[in-house]
Amino acid sequence: MNRQDLQNLALTRLEEVEVLLNNHKYSGAYYLSVYVIECALKACIAKQTQKFDFADKKTVMDSYTQDL
Repeated sequence: MNRQDLQNLALTRLEEVEVLLNNHKYSGAYYLSVYVIECALKACIAKQTQKFDFADKKTVMDSYTQDL
């Protein structure tokens, strides 16, 4: 999955969040919003990584864990 894929996925899920909100399905919208943010953050991380470069291990591990 590349940066563009992550951006498209975030935008698609954001549209679904809007549908849920319009239908007063707040808990589902909240849940899906977290996924939108995760995809957007991963797209930002992907932007910083050059093609054929390896990201340092800490950056990779941090992108797979959440500590709110």
